[in-house]
Amino acid sequence: MARIPTGLSSKIKDNNSNNKGTQITAVRVKFVSLNGADYPLTWEKYGEYNSIGGILFENLENPSNQKLESLQFALPLFSNIKLLPIVNEIVYLISLPTPATEKNVNSGKALYYFQSINIWNSAHHNALPNTLASNPSNAQKYTSTEAGVEIQSDVENEDITLGTTFKERPIRNLQPYEGDILIEGRWGNTIRFGSTVNNSITPSSFN
Repeated sequence: MARIPTGLSSKIKDNNSNNKGTQITAVRVKFVSLNGADYPLTWEKYGEYNSIGGILFENLENPSNQKLESLQFALPLFSNIKLLPIVNEIVYLISLPTPATEKNVNSGKALYYFQSINIWNSAHHNALPNTLASNPSNAQKYTSTEAGVEIQSDVENEDITLGTTFKERPIRNLQPYEGDILIEGRWGNTIRFGSTVNNSITPSSFN
């Protein structure tokens, strides 16, 4: 069984360490590699197109204003389905074999991330910046946004960064019904594998 630590372990801090157990931990996303123009240094360092979808992350227990080049790198865990996080979302991180394992099973491990933690139970975003814990007013802003109340555009919110192009909008989760399987995009684009429910309190078309 995987051993789940309470914080970042030495294994996460050292990509080349060889521990017997497989550990899963949580980190905060600080950058997502999408192309060579956003941050050329990371693009070149981690293999250019092979770095697409990779993230730079910071320690949750001891966050600091480190430069991006000093942060660690992790790739998406899944190859065919990528759940790209946005800046300040919290993701699970795991240490697993690298291509070098083919030649030497003790050659070290790389870091991979999967699934943003559903902090706000929102399909739109689940970002949690470090400053949020010390500023209760921001928590109210996110609760209101999740409920469908749009933050006024003339109110400047400097306490959260979601990335370069991602702009927060009042997107509501899809209405579920018993036994549904839902796939929800961040912008209200959804797929429901379920059934039409007649005479429901909430109509099937509710979004």
